[in-house]
Amino acid sequence: MPSNGGASMKQQKSILRTLTNRGFKSSKTRNLIAIFAIVLTTVMFTSLFVLSQSMVENIKAMNFQQAGYNSHLSSSPMTDAQMEQLLAHPAIYRHGISRILGVAENKELTGRQVELRYGDEPYARSCFSYPTAGSMTMQENEIALDTLPLDKLGLSHELGQEITLQWRKDLATDAYTTSSFVLSGYWDGNSAAMEAVRYTDTDTTSKRRFKKSTGGTSIPRMALANLGRNKKRTVTVICSLTLGLVLLCCVYAKKRQL
Repeated sequence: MPSNGGASMKQQKSILRTLTNRGFKSSKTRNLIAIFAIVLTTVMFTSLFVLSQSMVENIKAMNFQQAGYNSHLSSSPMTDAQMEQLLAHPAIYRHGISRILGVAENKELTGRQVELRYGDEPYARSCFSYPTAGSMTMQENEIALDTLPLDKLGLSHELGQEITLQWRKDLATDAYTTSSFVLSGYWDGNSAAMEAVRYTDTDTTSKRRFKKSTGGTSIPRMALANLGRNKKRTVTVICSLTLGLVLLCCVYAKKRQL
């Protein structure tokens, strides 16, 4: 009995396999379309999942850029004693310091507030303002800034060049100071970023961690910019969606004909 049962099971499997092959061959075109539709639909949903994950990361980055920093906490103003007391807390594992020096008042910079600050390396990295070309400032007459003020001033992106700025230390007065600096580093400017300029001057005592945003940008504008950032991925997702819809329509039309 066991052997007969095993032989019967094998025979049933063979019959099912034969019927399946014949059924596939009898409607070969329809089945091929269905297979392609399944494959492309899988690609479509995979692309949508990857795109959604990328959008989440882009939105996070956009929010950080609009806020001006990616730190968990900012505080200003603070005394040295208050800062030391705060840094003694075990929950703080990294910190940065910024001292505001003044505001640039060159007429070419109209429409964009440019602050002159001293900032250390952790602060610069937290504020997306770490130079990608050159280095952080080492001397008092050096300056590092993003490409937007350079473009507004009509200057090239060249290290070592001299930059003249008119700036005000006290916003309550009309007293201006004209200073010349040597460009030690720069990074790509972002219209949503808060920080624009910093240079070394440890003699100042005014301390602020961050300043308020003065411009920013709209979410649709940044979303459109993100689409153009990776053109291959955008084209792949659009093609997958289009082909998936076309094949689904073909399958539906084929079934209506049968």
